[in-house]
This record gives sequence, C-alpha cells and structure tokens, in this order.
Amino acid sequence: MDPSGQPWGAVLTLNSGNIIAVKGRWKLLDRFLKVLFTPKGSSPLRRKEGTLFPFVFGGNITDVGSLEAGLHDYVDDAAAQIMEYDRRAPWLTPDERLQSAQVGGFRQFDATRFEFVLDVQSVSGRRMPVPLPVALR
Repeated sequence: MDPSGQPWGAVLTLNSGNIIAVKGRWKLLDRFLKVLFTPKGSSPLRRKEGTLFPFVFGGNITDVGSLEAGLHDYVDDAAAQIMEYDRRAPWLTPDERLQSAQVGGFRQFDATRFEFVLDVQSVSGRRMPVPLPVALR
C-alpha cells in the first residue's frame, strides 16, 4: 500500500513489513491512546497536545484517591482534545469520531501496580472498554 495514495487524515501503522491503514473504531482508539500517552508539551509543533498521564510514571504517588482522580482528569483532557480535532475533520466516519471517554473502573493491586478500564464510545454508538494495566516500577 502506498501511503501517498491514502486519503487526507489517514492513520497508518506497520505490520510485518506491510503498511496498513487503520480505520473505524481502531483509528479512534489509536488516536485517543496517542493523545493520552503523549506528555503534554512534548511536541514542538503542537505544544498543547497530550496529557499529564505519562508523568505518573516516576512520580511520588502516596494517595490512591488522588491518583484515581488524576486518571479521570487525564482521560477528560484527552477526550476534549480528540473532540476538538474531530470538529475540524469532516472526513472522519462516525466510527472514527469520539462521543465520550471515561474511566470505567479502577483497581489497585499494590503500591506500584494498578489497572483501569478506559471506556471509549464513538459517535456511531460503538463502545470499546479497554483494560490498561500500569506498573510504575
């Protein structure tokens, strides 16, 4: 597949030496996770892109309640950025547009390991619960 032949706004990924276009709900999920896991201010071109979620790693977390509240803030921040982008991207299909995203569950295993469920829903109504395990050390 020739990437130059893809429509404007296409997201591409590598798979076993072949370049494939990511479409539909997977494109939405890829875009959401990219924003969530990008450190805010790290892009020289888009300084406001990203969240503070990556700074949890290596942080000094002592209160699980504040960590869980922070996760909600980081997911809300990423959702707001994706929705703003979606408003300026008329080529996206309803499966590729974000309707909502929230933390659907949180479970702590010990002081350095936890899991949360990211619940992403597209404008078409498709819901994608994504469990994300996190180990801080």
